[in-house]
Order: sequence, then C-alpha cells, then structure tokens
Amino acid sequence: MRRRRKCRLWWPSDLTSQTPSKSTFLFGWFIFSSEDSLDIIVAFAFDDSKLSFTISHNSDLQEILQRTNKNMPALLQDKCKFSLLGYYEADFSGNSQLVRSRNDKNKHCNLTSNRRHLNKCTSNHGSPSCGCPKLDGLSEQFRLDALENMWIKLVYDLSETIDGQVDVFPKLDHIHWTGETMFHLDLHVIVYDTPSFGGHHYSLGIHDSSNLGTSCKTPKWFDDLHQTDPHLELETVICAINSANAAQMLFSGHAESGFQFHIVCMHRSCVEFAEKAAFHKHSMWSNVVVDVLLGSLIGIALWFMAEPACLWISGFAHDITNYWLRNGCVWLIGNPAGFKVNTELAGVLGMISLTAIQIWSALWGLMGSFFLYFTKGLALCGILFGLTAAAALVIDIISVVTMHVLTLHLFLSLLYSTQIQTVAALWRIFRGRKWNPLRHRLDSYDYTVEQHVVASLLFTPISLLLPTTSAFYIFFTILHTAVCFICIVVGFVISFVHATPYAKIFLWLKRKERFPSGIWFEVISCQNSETGAVSGSDSSPGTSSSNSTVLVSFLHSNYLKLGEVVWPHYRYIFSGFSRSSISSSAYGLLTGTSVSSALRTGLPPELPWIAIPWKEYWRLCHNAVYACRPDPYSH
Repeated sequence: MRRRRKCRLWWPSDLTSQTPSKSTFLFGWFIFSSEDSLDIIVAFAFDDSKLSFTISHNSDLQEILQRTNKNMPALLQDKCKFSLLGYYEADFSGNSQLVRSRNDKNKHCNLTSNRRHLNKCTSNHGSPSCGCPKLDGLSEQFRLDALENMWIKLVYDLSETIDGQVDVFPKLDHIHWTGETMFHLDLHVIVYDTPSFGGHHYSLGIHDSSNLGTSCKTPKWFDDLHQTDPHLELETVICAINSANAAQMLFSGHAESGFQFHIVCMHRSCVEFAEKAAFHKHSMWSNVVVDVLLGSLIGIALWFMAEPACLWISGFAHDITNYWLRNGCVWLIGNPAGFKVNTELAGVLGMISLTAIQIWSALWGLMGSFFLYFTKGLALCGILFGLTAAAALVIDIISVVTMHVLTLHLFLSLLYSTQIQTVAALWRIFRGRKWNPLRHRLDSYDYTVEQHVVASLLFTPISLLLPTTSAFYIFFTILHTAVCFICIVVGFVISFVHATPYAKIFLWLKRKERFPSGIWFEVISCQNSETGAVSGSDSSPGTSSSNSTVLVSFLHSNYLKLGEVVWPHYRYIFSGFSRSSISSSAYGLLTGTSVSSALRTGLPPELPWIAIPWKEYWRLCHNAVYACRPDPYSH
C-alpha cells in the first residue's frame, strides 16, 4: 500500500498578519525531497487583479519568471525553479475545518459523484472536476500554464491565536501532483519571518565533523547515520527562504519595468550569501580603522616618551652585552658547570665570539646617537600606518640589533652540524653501511682496512672535540631562541590584530539575529482534520472521509555566542604551532640544521585580490561594473 504523501508549506509571516484580498496568486518554489515528500516555499503573494493588469501592460509571465530564476543562487537553480505555485482564496464555509461546499460547483468538487475521476487531473483543468475555480482573463491563462507542472489551491479563514490576535493561516484544498489531484495529504504549515539584508536570515549551522580533532575511530553505526538518504532538502529550503525577499524585489522590478529591470548581483539574491560578503567587506575597513587607532594611541605615547625609552633600551642592551654575552663567553672558555671542554678549541671559539661582540659594541656606540630618531620614526610610523606596521618595524629592528647573536649562532650551527654529520658518517663505516642518496636508504658496503683505519683516526678527535662545540652551540642557541621568541610574540600581536573580526563583534553586540546557527520549530497546533467532506446520504463505504494530520509551527533560529563568532578567525594564528612543526624544529635544533624561527604564527588567509595578478583583478572589476549596467539591446 502506498504511503500517504507529506507536504510542508513554508509560509511567510507577513501573509498571516494581514487579511489577504479575495483571491491571490502565490509564487515560490516546489522542492521534491522524495517521491512522497514535497516542500512548498511561498516567497510572496500577488493580487489577482494587480498581476493581470501588470502583466498585460508589460511582459509575459513565463519570461519574467525565467529572468527572476536566473538571478537566484546556483543551488536553487540546480534543485528547483522559481515558478507560480498556485491560487489562494478565502474559505466562505464559515467552518474552521476545511469543508468543501456541495452547492458551489464552480468552486469545489462533488466528492460523491465520481471518486475515481477526482484522483486524476483531466486535460481540461478549468473544469469543475479538479476543484479549481475558473478565473477571468489572463489569470485563467496563468493557472493553465502552471497546471502543466504543479498547482496548489489554498484557502484561509480567520482563527483566534493564543495571544488574542487574529492571524490568517492557510489550509490546503487540493494539489495537482504528478498528474494527480490529491486531497488527503499530511500538511505541515511552517510560518517564517521573511529574511532581509541587515535584519536576519536562517542558517543550518552545520559544523564539519572532520575538524573536531578526535583521534578515536568512530563506530560503524555512526558512519551509517551520515549515509542515509535524507527525506528533507533542508539546505535548499533554507536557501530558498533566504532568497524570498530578493525574489519578490526582482519579480516586482520585472513586472513594473518590463525588461528594463533593476539588476541584482547573484550573491545578493540570498541574504546569507549577502551577509557573508558584507562581513568580508566590513572586516577590511574595520581592521584598518582599529589598526590605525591603536597605532595612534601607542605612537603618540611613544613620541612623548622617546627619550626615557631610548635610555631604558640602551641600558638594557648594554647589560645584555656585558653581563650575558661577554661573561657567558668567558664562562664557556673555562669549565662551564664542571663540564670538561677542550682548552685550545674553547679558547679559539671564545676569542672569536668576544671579538664579534666587541665589534658590534663599537658599532652600537656609534648608532646610539641616532637611536632617538629611530624611536621617533617608529612612533610616527605607528601614527601614520597603524600598529601592525610599527610592530613589523620592531621585528626588523630587533633582528638588526641582534645581528651579532645571529651571526655567531649560524657559525656555531655550521660547525656543530658538520661534526654531527661527520661522526654519523664515520659510525656508518664501522657498521659496514653506506647512505644511498638516490634511494634515501642505508645499503651494505664492504670497506677496506685502510678506510677503517682512517675512519678510526678521524672519529676519535672529532668525538672528543664535539662536547666543546656543543657547549658554545647550546649557549648561543638559547640566546637566539630567546630573540626569536620575542619576535614570535610581536608577530602574534600582529596576527591577533589582523584576525580579530571587529565588524562582527560590533554587529553581534547590536543585532545577534545576523549570526544564526541552527533552526528550531515552535509547534502551535497539531490536529487531525477531515479533508474529505461527505455528501450526506449519497456517500458510500468506498468514499468515506479520510483524516489528514495538520501541523502548524513557527520557524526560529539559534544564535552564535560571541566566542563562537570570534574563535574561527583565531585558528589561523596557531597554524604554525602544529605537532609536526614543533618536532621538526626540535630535530633541527638537536642536529644544528635549522633555527627555532621555524615556529611562527599564522596570518589570516589572503584576500582574493592578493591571490590573483593585478591585471586579472582589474579585468574582473571592469567586467563586474559593466555587468550591472542595463543591456541596451534587451528590448
């Protein structure tokens, strides 16, 4: 036995808060979720007389619908088509339940005359057998054109709500579906507030489960849940609801202005897409404003405190040079922490380090007289170009000031890594192994006695000199890592300022409705209504009435919290701190092949016009501007 078909009617709330005219046409989308499930999204309603007058003086209805559909999002164009849904009129039966009058043969069907004939829609849709009223003029032509695909007839009556307000809720009279006229459907009326740009919209808020970072394996039954076929095209439905307002504006513009209509960009036809584009646009100027604001505050303070800042920095640099570098090198020349080192090699490395430090101290003394101007220039840079420009300049200044530490660290890293590689190569000779650079593996190899003797003679002194080199390498690696850590902290500040969505924070504080995350339904009423009226004594057992479930609910949204709005933008800051990067940096420090600056903070993704060549960017801008101009040959 075939299951009863289900119909979900998504109804705009503005049509419930006002009494419609005597007869109205409905426009929107039919979305087929399955063979027995249908979603009807009503975007707006158009008065019968007004629609007939407008279309007769301007364009053909099908042409207007096609042009409106072309401006809809790609998701709607692939899954459904914007069309004329059906007819909406008043129910004059005076009963809150849906009752079809037996006397009005032009309005309703005679259920007992020919039940079998009711289930099939004849070619003459204007006949009384299908239950559709025959209209006048162009309205009848609109109805006949829509009947070739699908057609619904809705009626309404006035009912008291819980709050005492009079609302108008639609009731399904019948529907023409796949060549059949159906009366017995389980109807779910979902009332929604029409989304508008800058007001609110709906979003499913589905998070990607792959980003959860769980290491445990999900059970099979959990994976099977995501493989089941959904019976509701909820993503398409939400996209259609978000495009309802734009569809009404486009249709009205087409109908009132003919082919010279107002062109709306494709991403503007869906409120959700428009909001995302607006957030992306506002994030640029808001970041610039906050950056300049913070830079001005810190720059003005640094400008007036330039001399005390110069004295403090000069004293700090002098203390580091004397008490850390010089004393550290002298300490390494002796027996550091009771660690036995080679006296001759330690003396050579110590003298090289002290000479480099002395040369740099002399240069720093010459640059000290100009350091006040550098400080004021840094303050002026923050005032004019913002905090991040000044912070980037600070990183460059730190790199220049600590150039002697970097130079000594690179020299000792080269010496240390060379000794490590030499010891490893000699150890492979003792094991009878050889590194194959083509296949990146160790192969067996027969070495001669002379080669073993030479390897033994080289292995002993290099192994004995390695602790001395390691002591100097560890000392300067610690200093260089501290300098890199300071640069990382400053880079983290730059990334934090760039990544913070100031526009979203301000908009969230003002209107949370612009940040939906998930939907929920508020059930108003649920009842079994008698959809088939029995015609007194003429009824038979085979034509008994059938009960259909009628459910009325309101569509609501959940909203993101402030942390949920901000946190996705900060995940790029920590992109450099992954397990693989930390392990590779640690391996590089132990072998002397890399420095700790590999640990870096990540910046937000590049803007679209930065990722493409400038010629291509201006060509796209030119095409976008001229695409929004009316076509002079569209008449």
